[in-house]
Amino acid sequence: MAKNLIFIKSHIMNHNIIEEYQKYLNIDNYDVIFALDNTEQRFSKKTEVIQELDFYGTKVKCFLFDENVHKLFNLPNYTEDGDESFCKIMWYNADYPFYYVKHYFPDYDFYWQVEFDVFCNGDSYKFFFDEYSSSEDLIACYIEKLENNDWYWSKNADWCYKDVPLYKSFYPIVRLSNRAIDFLRKRKIEIGKIYSQSHVKNKRWLHCELFTPTELINNNFTWRSIDNQKIYFEETFDICDDSFAKKDNILYHPIKYNYLKRIKKLEEENNSLVELLKQKENFQKNRLKTFIKKVFSVQNSEDKLHKIITILGIKISIKIFNK
Repeated sequence: MAKNLIFIKSHIMNHNIIEEYQKYLNIDNYDVIFALDNTEQRFSKKTEVIQELDFYGTKVKCFLFDENVHKLFNLPNYTEDGDESFCKIMWYNADYPFYYVKHYFPDYDFYWQVEFDVFCNGDSYKFFFDEYSSSEDLIACYIEKLENNDWYWSKNADWCYKDVPLYKSFYPIVRLSNRAIDFLRKRKIEIGKIYSQSHVKNKRWLHCELFTPTELINNNFTWRSIDNQKIYFEETFDICDDSFAKKDNILYHPIKYNYLKRIKKLEEENNSLVELLKQKENFQKNRLKTFIKKVFSVQNSEDKLHKIITILGIKISIKIFNK
């Protein structure tokens, strides 16, 4: 049976991410680690690349990478706009962590990269990974052939791709086979040399969501696109509705790291509203009781020899016994 490694890629850590991590742990034949950008030693000051770290009482296996790790692989440092900061390189070339992880964890058949802001609206990711346990070299979201050149990332790519079909994909959750990773890493270095020597004006370095499917599909690797019914995307997902009131076993992206805080805030606001309504209801009841007492009430007199009856605001004293 094929061995799979899931690595959750992140540059931050909080309770919500750890709670999401727990949903991966009951999947057979899948190992789960974190791939953490440890720039400025934000997670650990130790030099080991593979460490077991404790986050909020949960021990997790982590692969820690930074610019020093990146330099070991001699990969191109290009981006869209000439910004060669490590952060921008990692964002633009989201395929790079595959090469790092596969090098340090070589004994797997398939590697899954999942962004930290993917959220499973269910108790476990098992339903998803059971669905995508087939043997394709590439599994990603929205894989499709480009019929024209109007996709943003495909423009100005003709310095590399002139007479081949172009393909697009989406990268929040991606699976690559062991052999596909080796092929892509080699091709990335080759294409980097072509890019550095090209004199084409307005050329754009290949974005990972164009590079990965175009290279693999045109070189006879197998592929499969994730069903749009299994995962939901929005540019800005509004958590302030009732979308998660019922577990639907769908993956959502992007759900930012503070989504649970936002839900908790809504619950607190709702509880405050319920309490306010209770107070209002009690106020109305007390007001009614006060009004009834004004309309009709019976009470003892101070000398306890009379009953004071109030009817419509008129008080009547009735002697109740003789001395």
